[in-house]
Amino acid sequence: MSLRQKLIDALFYDSLFRGIDFNTVLDVGSGNGKMIDYFESKEKKVTAIDLAPTRKDIIKMDIFKNDFEKNSFDLVYSAHVIEHLKEPEKFAEELFRISKKYVCIITPYPSVHFWDQPDHIRPYTPETLKRIFHLDGTIHCFHLSIPLFESISIILFEKQQSRMAKKEKK
Repeated sequence: MSLRQKLIDALFYDSLFRGIDFNTVLDVGSGNGKMIDYFESKEKKVTAIDLAPTRKDIIKMDIFKNDFEKNSFDLVYSAHVIEHLKEPEKFAEELFRISKKYVCIITPYPSVHFWDQPDHIRPYTPETLKRIFHLDGTIHCFHLSIPLFESISIILFEKQQSRMAKKEKK
């Protein structure tokens, strides 16, 4: 990854997570591990999982077959995973279960390029993500399109604001 890309990523993630208080992170679908490096640079305790780990610090694990207890992590982060899943609602429920405070989902925005990857099942807009997660309010929910970069949908929400979280308490 180029220095330019690292700077852009750092600025983007610094602004995305500004103002939220978290110390522990679960990175679901860690890929090349760039978010492990980012979170560790911010002195966060990171647990990273992926079906096909690319680094030794990523645990081989299926999010649907995990041993994490309820409310295990302050922040559950997942990028470029939900668009591959047949059961996004089940995914959302599991992220809520293991999150103590916040969940962040980043996914490609619906576009022609989305369908270039045959393993993509369904695209999501920020509004679609809000419906899947039954959100009453969010910290950030937006579509980001920067020239020369992939357009993405982003949602970062506080667990207490969701109807799903309220349903979980009953």
